[in-house]
Amino acid sequence: MELNVGTGECFTHEYMVDYSDVTSDGRLSPRAAIDCFQNIAILHSNAGGYTLDWFHDNHCGWILLNWHIVFGEMPFDGATFTCDTWTSPHKRSQADRDFCLKDADGNVFARACSRWVMMDTNKRRPAKLDPDFFSAYLFDEPRPCAEEDYNMDFPEDAEEINTMTFPVLRHDTDTNGHANNAVYIDWALDTIPDELYTVGNLKELLVSYKKECRKGDTVCSTLLKSDEGLMCLLTNAEDPSVEFGRVIMR
Repeated sequence: MELNVGTGECFTHEYMVDYSDVTSDGRLSPRAAIDCFQNIAILHSNAGGYTLDWFHDNHCGWILLNWHIVFGEMPFDGATFTCDTWTSPHKRSQADRDFCLKDADGNVFARACSRWVMMDTNKRRPAKLDPDFFSAYLFDEPRPCAEEDYNMDFPEDAEEINTMTFPVLRHDTDTNGHANNAVYIDWALDTIPDELYTVGNLKELLVSYKKECRKGDTVCSTLLKSDEGLMCLLTNAEDPSVEFGRVIMR
């Protein structure tokens, strides 16, 4: 996925880089960029009439399945930028959404594609919705990102280099009661030893969410390394057969 600007209509919102959003080099952090992506997805849904209250009252909600994010030179503290988002036609209860962060001159800082599923929060399975529901999310123009298969297989020769455990705390959880999507990425990045971690060196991030985790769970983060990059396997510390997610960092 290249850092080029898509054409066509999209939903747009302007942001400013706050001091709390930057890494030690003064640039927008990967976590803050992902927070922008999640925020504009909610704003877009609100604009279509589907607010958080609507989802709560109708016992359904969007669940994130995958990210594929490419990072460029991120903006500095105090800079303003826009976040654009597009959506594609749904497949049953599943839909794709793309994002782009760029400045007023069109310089792109980050691009992302993502896959979501609409869940019935009572039955814990994909929701059955009227096809008209999705019309509020769609644009006439094609997606700016190519089709993505979200391949998250780890190489067989990957070497385990570090393991850490993280308790899921109250501040990690969202309105659905489970760990926020961005927290999975924090766990993966925090598992990278200092000698391997370079601020601003992250160029590509893939994430697969397998199972939700909740306050009181303990996550075991296992970091592996191969020629293809760093990989992190997130499992339940009490039951390693339960996989919460996978993260690939390049």
